[in-house]
Amino acid sequence: MSSDDSVYRAPGSPLDRPSEGGARSLDDAIAGNFDFDIGSVLQEAWELVSGSKGVVLGAIAIQIVLSGLSQGIGTAWSDSGNALFAMLAFLISIGVNIVTYTISAGLYLYGIKRAAGDPSASFEDVVSCFSIALPITGLVLLQGLLSVIGFLLLIVPGIYLVVAYGFALPLKVERGLGIWESLETSRKAVTTAWWKVAGLFLVVGLAVAIGGLLSLGIGLIWLIPFGTMALGVTYREIFGYSPAAR
Repeated sequence: MSSDDSVYRAPGSPLDRPSEGGARSLDDAIAGNFDFDIGSVLQEAWELVSGSKGVVLGAIAIQIVLSGLSQGIGTAWSDSGNALFAMLAFLISIGVNIVTYTISAGLYLYGIKRAAGDPSASFEDVVSCFSIALPITGLVLLQGLLSVIGFLLLIVPGIYLVVAYGFALPLKVERGLGIWESLETSRKAVTTAWWKVAGLFLVVGLAVAIGGLLSLGIGLIWLIPFGTMALGVTYREIFGYSPAAR
């Protein structure tokens, strides 16, 4: 039995879809038929920050407000000791998480469309994924669970999976793959260039963290959109993009 015949093999039919427009065949991506330069990705991402800040920061602001509301209700519940209020707070927390995950998926889509030069990229992309909110939530939870299991297995597998699953959510919203297909397609494609993708993620993460710290948070106005655009450009370089593929 070949490695491709293992339990990790993703169903074949969506992966066999031919390239449409600027979208790379997923078979090509899995085979590693792509290349990108980290410096070029970072430069292009920085250039795309202009015109993206309003959408990205608006989405982040919504997530922060919702999270703050959920935490406030949770604190009020713990102080009240009321069982009915506790159930309400729990349900609100679940709802906020679902909305937050879905907005994150929409942000990925917006970043990809900006990187691809799609003129339709707008705030509408941020709220365009609510029709698949539950599958998105299932994907995020499964991705997190598998990564945690990987960390429990001597840390290294967890680091590998965090990076390898980095494009599972974008694949879900941009290509419409199933949950497991999204995870495995991301893992197989990223594995062919794991060190380069990991290096890119590390550079972007450090730039956002250190830049935000040194600027007392002011730099995040540019650095958070920069991170979103960097992920969008990298996705485009690996998987391509075409409106026809959605």
